[in-house]
Amino acid sequence: MNSIPRNGLRVVSADFPPAELVEVHVLDLLDGPTAQELADLEAESPVIVAGLDVLDVEIALIDRTSVSEFDARRLRRARRRLIAAELAVYGLATDMPSLRAVA
Repeated sequence: MNSIPRNGLRVVSADFPPAELVEVHVLDLLDGPTAQELADLEAESPVIVAGLDVLDVEIALIDRTSVSEFDARRLRRARRRLIAAELAVYGLATDMPSLRAVA
């Protein structure tokens, strides 16, 4: 594998006049996420996990010819956990109307 020089690469395109060369430091692009980006991901991890749980249930139901009451309950509970995680992480907007079930 060729090593990338630390001083970066010069990207030359026929679309640019020679006076407008763009210098790209490839190693800067490969540094990875910043500390703030990692903290944001960590804060959002409950939503990600709950979303993956819903996906797991939905994948399990794909091949089924009929869905049992247990399967439906499992999917409803996974979706409720996802909604609860979203509310806990993102909060509830104050301008949104709250819905209430009535009989």
